[in-house]
Amino acid sequence: MINMFKSLIHDENNSDIFMNISISLVVKGIALFVNILMLPYMLIFFHEKEIAGIWFTFMSITSWVLMFDLGIGSGLRNYLTSAFALNNQEKIKRYITSSYYLVGFISLFLYIILRLINGLVDWNSMLSIDSSIIGADILTQSIHYIIISISVHIFLKLVVSIFNSLQKTALSSILVLCSNILFLFVLVYSNNNEDAINFINLSYYYIFTINLPMFIATIVLFSSKLSYAIPNIIHFSYKDAVDIIKLGGMFFWIQLTFMFIASTNEVVIIWLFNPEYVVEYQVYNRFFYAFVMLFSLISSPVWSATTKAFSQKKFEWIRSVYKNLIFFSLIFMAICFLFIMPFQSIVDVWLGSNSIEINYFTAFIFVVFCSVVIFNFCITSIANGLGELKYQLFGYSIGVLLKFPLCYLISKIYVDLDWILVIYVNIIILTPYIIWQAVALNFKLKNNNKESYV
Repeated sequence: MINMFKSLIHDENNSDIFMNISISLVVKGIALFVNILMLPYMLIFFHEKEIAGIWFTFMSITSWVLMFDLGIGSGLRNYLTSAFALNNQEKIKRYITSSYYLVGFISLFLYIILRLINGLVDWNSMLSIDSSIIGADILTQSIHYIIISISVHIFLKLVVSIFNSLQKTALSSILVLCSNILFLFVLVYSNNNEDAINFINLSYYYIFTINLPMFIATIVLFSSKLSYAIPNIIHFSYKDAVDIIKLGGMFFWIQLTFMFIASTNEVVIIWLFNPEYVVEYQVYNRFFYAFVMLFSLISSPVWSATTKAFSQKKFEWIRSVYKNLIFFSLIFMAICFLFIMPFQSIVDVWLGSNSIEINYFTAFIFVVFCSVVIFNFCITSIANGLGELKYQLFGYSIGVLLKFPLCYLISKIYVDLDWILVIYVNIIILTPYIIWQAVALNFKLKNNNKESYV
């Protein structure tokens, strides 16, 4: 353990990772605390649990859609990391300009399509909520605001890919913290005591809470460190755009399929059970998934650092970091399991009068699921850095095809099983891929030649 931390200090790549992890842990820790604090305020903000459940469902889908930057950001991240490592300013300008023009066009197209779909869908039927609780016009208008939020954020989020390629992943955590604080401020100070009005107002304010920090960060970045690389049409390169799209297209499908697997839990719960069960699900999810997000602070800097090390042919460094990452993943899994027994006491303090009775077996299954996701983040951070994507492409695609049919089938066979069946299914569809990817990655990392990584 001591030698592990010594190496983090003396190697340039490791020192970048260590610095980003240290800052991110502090910032993200505060952000997660703010995020956990949102749940009791949300239950005060909305008087009807069904409406709170609908909002949580919207936010779950939205939060994953916001992570899905059409693959362009991930493609830019890999190419830009190599360009920065080689200090090639011409390539830097071309990659940045080409990416902004691509994402700008796609964001506008996405907004138009989603707005058209929004006007055609009967959201009350889709979400299994009576119009007497919340009207169709309120739902349609709220979703329109959320569509605006998504479209703008996908464009602005390219700045995060640039920060990551600069080995400044901690700045991403700072932006998340700012967004969480702004959203909590809205929850505390904009309560109208009428659920319908609160619902539409919260959707409107969401446009600003998630986008304002990104907008300010973009202005600051291109006014200082990257003033020479401000997006300009004269730097647009068709060849570079195609290269980014090719790599980004694979990341796009990976993000899309993983988003479908991970962000449809609430949708399945509403479909097979009732919106109010989403609130119960959120209690387990917000607490235990926080450990997954904390681990992502360790794994996220490894992605770009692996790409940089690969461009410098530091293969032994990549193997060493992979071993250390596995070690840390096991620590986080163990910590998750240790929190099962005191979970009821934690929830009682956390939610106060809105506390629920904890089912310890449900908590155990949730921790198993979080452990699966933690190990998934561990291996994919290395695989993404190396551009080794085919196992994710295939594994996640199979998972998408299986999730809804398996959930439906299990609900009919085991009629007494509640919403936890969704978590069972997630474990079932992710575990085979993770084993397959881990075995393949271990085999690749035994070879030192460049060809073994592509």
